[in-house]
Amino acid sequence: MSKILIVDNDPGLLKILELSLKKYENDFEVLFAGDGEEAVKIFENQTIDLLVTCIIMPKMDGFALLSYMSANYSTIPCIVLTSYNLPGLKQKLSKSVFHFLKKPVDSEELAELILKGLKQRENSGVLDGVSVPSLMQIIEVEEKSCLLVLHSDGKKQGAMYFQNGELYDAVYGELGGEDAALQLIALENMQMEYRKLPSRKIHRRIEQSIQTMILESMRIKDENEAVGEIQLQEKSELKTDLLAEGIRLCEGLHLQEAQKFFLQTVSQDSSNALAFLWLSRTLMNMKQIRVTIGRAYKLEPKNLDVVHDIHMFDTANKLGLQQVRRCPFCYAPIAVKVADCNFCGVSFGFDTEKLAQIEETVNRDELHKALSRFENVLTREINRPVLFYATLACMYLGNFDKALQYLELLQKIADVRGINYKPTVERILAFIASERDMEVVDPISEAKTKDAIMPKILKQKKILVVEDSPTTRKVIKMTLQNNNFNVIEAEDGVEALTKINDEQPDLILLDVMLPKLDGYSVLSLLKQQNGIIKKTPVIMLTSKDGLRDRIKGRFSASSAYLTKPFKPDELIKTVNKFI
Repeated sequence: MSKILIVDNDPGLLKILELSLKKYENDFEVLFAGDGEEAVKIFENQTIDLLVTCIIMPKMDGFALLSYMSANYSTIPCIVLTSYNLPGLKQKLSKSVFHFLKKPVDSEELAELILKGLKQRENSGVLDGVSVPSLMQIIEVEEKSCLLVLHSDGKKQGAMYFQNGELYDAVYGELGGEDAALQLIALENMQMEYRKLPSRKIHRRIEQSIQTMILESMRIKDENEAVGEIQLQEKSELKTDLLAEGIRLCEGLHLQEAQKFFLQTVSQDSSNALAFLWLSRTLMNMKQIRVTIGRAYKLEPKNLDVVHDIHMFDTANKLGLQQVRRCPFCYAPIAVKVADCNFCGVSFGFDTEKLAQIEETVNRDELHKALSRFENVLTREINRPVLFYATLACMYLGNFDKALQYLELLQKIADVRGINYKPTVERILAFIASERDMEVVDPISEAKTKDAIMPKILKQKKILVVEDSPTTRKVIKMTLQNNNFNVIEAEDGVEALTKINDEQPDLILLDVMLPKLDGYSVLSLLKQQNGIIKKTPVIMLTSKDGLRDRIKGRFSASSAYLTKPFKPDELIKTVNKFI
């Protein structure tokens, strides 16, 4: 039940108020004091929720008591009773007083004000069971401007001042600024209240970010205190869930979201090396990274992943970096404006010249690990950045068939979301098409790639691609789709004839060397037909460039021929000429 303290040196008034407020005993309990000194002793021994005080009193008057309240219990509402119209009284005390009430006091009016003040205190932001670091992060994310007051057993421990989500100042006993904040962050089982900032100007004494302050406080706490094993066991299940969720988000490249889960984990368990390792991978400041990865190494110096990340940090540190970004493939800290990672060697944009130069020097082990991670992410979410980086990983590993499948899905998502990936897609297709010896590897499962959002097919020209190589066929298909053509596929001459009769394409791209029935035979049969099929333009695709094939192509009545490998823009130019 809420406790109210009424302070006045008039015994008669106190007796009247005691009797008249008795009917509110189910709403609040009333305590009485004859002066300010007596009131202070009560505050030191009990939790008081609202103060009613007179101004003119012996020993310690109302002004001194309100000053004490402002310094130690600034969140507790205060009602002032006065018989005098002191000059500027309301202006002087308006910052710290909830309401003024002139004597003689109407007990019903006072009771109504008390209930109103208690309700305001209840809605002012009293928090219990939330850690100080967690609440600080919430204030930062929501960009709040507020005064955060910390209590323990009804006694004020300290306060923090936030402006637009940034920590400006803190007070803890005789300490102020950063020293006070570090002590307050480390406190546990605190009751916290946030209220409006005082109208006076808050002078900034803390320049460090909230994350830096939290990490530094954890470091100090870890060096000075041992965490009880029983408490850790009780929280282990929750911490495991938080850590797992953070890793899941981090793997999906949602680094800022993941960071919150890791901070919560380490704030509850400062001995969790894995949490510190993953937390370090979400940070962009080298000082913060040094603190967190250093904590992970101190806890588990033989952990290979920790040693690996220490090596990456040292590599970046030698470059004199301060603010960094993270390589999406290996999590290495890298310079903000660079286009490739100096640790795993991968370029983040698609540059065919750079790909050709770096292909043999990239860290293939890192790429394989990254690709495995990306594929795991894609089983649970359609993630556009991850799809793009999975495509690049496959390109660097020479796995063109899988790269094309990811690229196809990426293009469909981009089309639906109105994102222009056409130039990048064309460069990738051109690079693959220029590679003569393309190794066909097992594709990823159809379930992972076909479950994409399909763009609507408008009235597009229909092209039949007859090609027995799956990889070459997919390159041609994606090149055509990227230029708004509807593509039908056939892998041998017999299937081609069936598709021609069923689909009646506007143009046919026909490979010469086909199983079951070669391209020349297919073309010969087409020219024996009547009507539309006979007039359908046919472009022959051949890997040979000799005079014999040119002549044979002419005599077989093809519209044109293309020699493989050909450039995608050359293919589109030829198709547009005849369609």
